[in-house]
Amino acid sequence: MILEIQIEKNIIRLILKERKIFVDKMVWEIDRNLSQNLLVNIEKFLKKNKLNVADLEKMKLRSDIAENFTTFRIVKAVADTINFSLEIKNNPE
Repeated sequence: MILEIQIEKNIIRLILKERKIFVDKMVWEIDRNLSQNLLVNIEKFLKKNKLNVADLEKMKLRSDIAENFTTFRIVKAVADTINFSLEIKNNPE
């Protein structure tokens, strides 16, 4: 499974795909509490689909806002951290 996070103006979308096939999505407006809500919403979304982070193949980020915005930086940090943990899980030494 691939979890894609899309940032579009003031909207966040979580899109779950199984090989390029759409499975589910969650959408909410970006508020000033993204850093508090992002991981909570990701967890709710995965639980709704009977998954956990370890079941993901990778996390993708797509954005139409510039990289210097805090919203982008928060989402990028979460995606990079999850991808790093998945890489360690899949390639133990």
